[in-house]
Amino acid sequence: MKFYHHHLTYSYLAEVKNYKAPVLPDFEKINEIQQAADMGLQSLGNVWKDFKQTLKTAAPDLASLDFGFTLNSDGSLLVTPGKSVISTAQKQRLNEILNQSEKLRIGTQEFSKNAFAYAKAHNDFSLGLAKFDENNFKEIIDIGEAIEFYTSSRENKHQHSWFMQLNLNVKTDPTRQKEFNTPTNVENLKILRNDAPKF
Repeated sequence: MKFYHHHLTYSYLAEVKNYKAPVLPDFEKINEIQQAADMGLQSLGNVWKDFKQTLKTAAPDLASLDFGFTLNSDGSLLVTPGKSVISTAQKQRLNEILNQSEKLRIGTQEFSKNAFAYAKAHNDFSLGLAKFDENNFKEIIDIGEAIEFYTSSRENKHQHSWFMQLNLNVKTDPTRQKEFNTPTNVENLKILRNDAPKF
């Protein structure tokens, strides 16, 4: 019933001064994308586990460090600091070793595509108005933390999930927000308060 109410309201607004009605999200599509992202991340978790095991032999001094990783704007992997203090030299070595793992790199790139699609599928609402792309992925989602969501048993682990990180760290794109703050739309909101039909 709520959906019907909103649908009628947008239909009404469309007839008032060429109001730009927001496009409702396709929640079924959003759910499918989230499931695909979850499955991809769980598979990536196995690759990450193997990588860290291999690191114990290849570079034991680095294996003892607590760190995660994310996706850089150029498609390469980038180390993220965990509880450990990581020097510039250590970070450089870790970045080089991380990017030698083709499975880890490709898996992360595939996950990012689903994450971008998930946000975009919200259309003119919530995450759909967010600035989230290849250029700022590394500022939004830490893949290492996201993987921990599926492997950790500690309390409050949900804060590490990729969609929770996305919701907490993403910011509204001013250019998208501006579309719905035009003088015409603001005037329509005033009309709504006084003349909109009651449903």
